[in-house]
Amino acid sequence: MNMQNHNNARSRFIKIFLVLMILVATLAVYAQVRHHEFVNFDDDKYITENLHLRKGLSWEGIRWAFTTFYFGFWSPLTWLSRMLDVQLFGLDPGMHLLMNVFIHMASVVLLYIALLRMTGSVWRSAFVAAMFALHPLNVESVAWASERKNVLSTFFWMLTMLAYSRYVLRPGIKNYLLVFCAYLMGLMAKPMLVTLPCALLLMDYWPLKRFWPPGEGTAKSQSSPQIQPRPLFLLIAEKLPMLIASGLSVYITSVSMMKIISLDIRPMSLRIANALVSYVLYMFKTICPYNMAVYYMFPESVPLWRSAAAGLAIIGITALSVVTIRTRPYIIVGWLWFLGTAAPVIGLVQADLWPAMADRYAYIPQIGLFFIIAWAGADLLKRRRILTTAAAASFLAVLILTTWLQVGYWANSTILFQHNIYVQPYNPIAHSNLCDALGAEGRTDEAIRHCRRALELDPTCIRAHDNLGVILAKQGDLKQAEVHLSTSRRLNPSDAKTHYNLGILYTMQGNVEKAIQSYRTALKADFNHVKARNNLAALLRKEGETKKALEHYKIAVQIDPDFARAHVYLGKMLYESGRFSEAAVHFRRASRLLPGDGNIKRLLNMSMSAQTGGGADSSSNEPK
Repeated sequence: MNMQNHNNARSRFIKIFLVLMILVATLAVYAQVRHHEFVNFDDDKYITENLHLRKGLSWEGIRWAFTTFYFGFWSPLTWLSRMLDVQLFGLDPGMHLLMNVFIHMASVVLLYIALLRMTGSVWRSAFVAAMFALHPLNVESVAWASERKNVLSTFFWMLTMLAYSRYVLRPGIKNYLLVFCAYLMGLMAKPMLVTLPCALLLMDYWPLKRFWPPGEGTAKSQSSPQIQPRPLFLLIAEKLPMLIASGLSVYITSVSMMKIISLDIRPMSLRIANALVSYVLYMFKTICPYNMAVYYMFPESVPLWRSAAAGLAIIGITALSVVTIRTRPYIIVGWLWFLGTAAPVIGLVQADLWPAMADRYAYIPQIGLFFIIAWAGADLLKRRRILTTAAAASFLAVLILTTWLQVGYWANSTILFQHNIYVQPYNPIAHSNLCDALGAEGRTDEAIRHCRRALELDPTCIRAHDNLGVILAKQGDLKQAEVHLSTSRRLNPSDAKTHYNLGILYTMQGNVEKAIQSYRTALKADFNHVKARNNLAALLRKEGETKKALEHYKIAVQIDPDFARAHVYLGKMLYESGRFSEAAVHFRRASRLLPGDGNIKRLLNMSMSAQTGGGADSSSNEPK
């Protein structure tokens, strides 16, 4: 009995020690994100310029999170998690990214425990968890603030797997509801979980061995005598509620993305060819991760030999997995997991600017390949413990080093897109984003060079035209600036940012009528564009349309209560109309937002003095 207790204690120690080592290594490679910045690739739209997040958690924000289809997805839990970040940390990018890291680490623990329960194999489960934790393909999901939806939905994927392992051992309505609730929460973070019911069905075959009649191979890998095999139709029926939820999620997503999803952007034959090649590249980067980038340009064509070779490779591996289905069931399960979970993002259905592939798309699918690597590697090196340990340790060491380097590329937009251009020199999107980043740093000449390079590669690159137009306007070349901004407007007439930039340009040219028209068009495209509204109000005020100007200023501060300039200008207009107490409210708000601005304090003092009759009628007290 003492020996048994000793063995149990030793086993528990090993399990805990392994997961702690994985977590320490994960935190070590990702800790550098604390000093990273938001990047100019979706982080602005998702976070920094999203007015609904700036207020943190609020009833209005919660209502918006559950009703919006912003960016084409219904993902209320993701929005709530971002609001919580803002509530706790403001717009500190390092803390937002650390939260991604902690969620990723939680998913690692859940994956490890779930596999341990399902397979009973400590070391192989730990190796899969370690690969998932430390693989450089996962850096994009963790070190990119915009990908909160990916890490959060994956957390609920792992939680669903863990709850399912409990349900399989102890069937019952209560445990099934835990599975279903975890799954629903995952769908509310990102619809990527639509394939999870099928993944659970695969795990019913291996390692859970729930198929009836059991096969030879599955019998050898049965993890628990408590598990009762069932006919296939019952296993499918068991997942019917989850499949219905998946169908609803697909429907909601397809309806919400109807305006941006297109089957005409690229020929279907090209999409299929790229999908075949992408599957093979994901496999290759899983085993040999290198040359990773945030945006892989979709090819204009795929050589027939390349797509044919990729198709043959996929067919060959599929055939191998079928041949070994009884002796090595983990191969077919891992392989179908990989193919199936990647299918929604492989690019057969896509929106504009859809990449050829993306590292973040492999976050869940590569787990299936990890199954094959861990179990096949252990089987091949059976009874060679030292060699097995050395091979696993070496592979993980390479992953740790590569991941640490890859995380460093996400430090800021400049470094990120410089690396992207190193990986793909002929990438106009990377060049235009780098132009934007360099322009923000004041490195104007370099920014112009990259914008022009982007337009050489793709004359229809909207962002390059927009960025170059803004930079040239700042340099005083208003004529060329108008050429590029007008081209951007022609290519994308519904983009509020372009119309806003044109409004600024026309104001610089002294063309007030065109400026007002541009700002109004920007507001039609985006009602909440407070900068366009503020500038429009300023022009209307100069044109004598004070009533309309006042209305726009009021809407601007309602949309963004932290927009200091709008508070100042609204306060000035209220002061000029003799509404001193109302003016003081807005000057006081602006003063709290910009405590170091002496002019705002002077305006506040004037309005407060005017309330008590201290010189309200004096011309010297008119606000400037």
